[in-house]
Amino acid sequence: MKFSRTSLFRFLAGFVGSLLASLALHAQQTITATAGRVGDAYSYQVTSSAVAPLTYGASGLPAGLAINSSTGLITGTPSAAGTFTGNVSVTSGGNTNNAAISITIAAAANASVITSATTASGTVGTAFTYNSAASNTPTSYNITGLPAGLSANTTTGVISGTPTAVGTSSITISANNAAGTGAPVTVTLTVAAPAAAPVISSATTASVAVSGAFTYTITAAPAATSFAASGLPLGLSLNTTTGVISGTPTVANSYTVTLTATNAGGTSAPRALTLTVGALSSITSAATSTGSVGAAYSFNVTSTVVVPAVTSYNISGLPAGLSADTNTGAITGTPTTAGTYTLSLSANNATGTGPVSTLTLTIGNRPAITSLATAAGTVGTPFNYSMAASFTPTSYAATGLPGGLVLNTATGLINGTPNSGLGPECFDLRQHIFAGQRGCYVG
Repeated sequence: MKFSRTSLFRFLAGFVGSLLASLALHAQQTITATAGRVGDAYSYQVTSSAVAPLTYGASGLPAGLAINSSTGLITGTPSAAGTFTGNVSVTSGGNTNNAAISITIAAAANASVITSATTASGTVGTAFTYNSAASNTPTSYNITGLPAGLSANTTTGVISGTPTAVGTSSITISANNAAGTGAPVTVTLTVAAPAAAPVISSATTASVAVSGAFTYTITAAPAATSFAASGLPLGLSLNTTTGVISGTPTVANSYTVTLTATNAGGTSAPRALTLTVGALSSITSAATSTGSVGAAYSFNVTSTVVVPAVTSYNISGLPAGLSADTNTGAITGTPTTAGTYTLSLSANNATGTGPVSTLTLTIGNRPAITSLATAAGTVGTPFNYSMAASFTPTSYAATGLPGGLVLNTATGLINGTPNSGLGPECFDLRQHIFAGQRGCYVG
């Protein structure tokens, strides 16, 4: 049969295409090879339907194994356990096809098996330690895949250091002994961001009386694992685990206590607590007082002098017309309504509020003289004059009486025998609270 040049070209192109299709058709995507064991002789045949002559190749095979490039036979004695994924290739007529190959090599009998944990965690900036452990008396370890900041002692299997970056690492660990190398194990190490140092949020001031029970709790976030307090007064102590300051202080004074809180992230900024230890102040001013409707009134609340000093007063129950200066304790004003009022008084200082005392304040109406403003008498003749006033006076007074006359201060009666009377004599008639009028005696 004769072919034209064009027909021959088409025939050869079809033949080569068929050959390439055959190679692709018979190539495997992944070859799962026969399993082996460390120290035992191993053999596995790679096959292909491609047209001879063939050339074989391989990469990524377990240590100790190799492929015969002419026959495709993988042989040798594996020296390390594990599952190994590599590649094999077959070349025919200048064309190469590749396939993945997976070979599992078991550990040798009596080889060391990793028994330590397969997970671990650490924190950036915090010292980390992991102790590798294995069975069957390991003599050394193989450790790879460590994150930045960590290193391994291959004799002891200890991984240590200070991680420098957040992330998850897969660390491969295997152990060696007289039987060979055991199967590798993956340890997943998670490194977290460093914890934040705590910030103290509890109050900056506190007070307690001398010999009084005291409790104060240092609060901070994020949670602290320990606390410190310097400058505590005698009688107080700190629980460094809970942050509770407690006890009974014995010496009055104002103290500056420096507080700190610590956790894995560090120590907080110092926070100053002003702690005032002192006595409470008691009211010392009179318990009763009187005033009159329409008359100016003044009363000063006083208290005991203590450490710390009184800073203000509490005054309640005032009648209409009166007001109080709580800084000085002065009660002033002009009452507008008669009555008896009970005022509550107490003093404040940095220690607290002292005991409550009462002030009984009586506001009355002032009496007014209602009797005649003139009277006549004769020298040598007995004289009587009765003072009269509104609002039931309790006593009377008179000044400038002519000689011989006297006043009964309880009844308001002026009587006696005048011994002078050359003309009109005027005198003051006064009733309780000394609001009175002028009276004249005509002789």
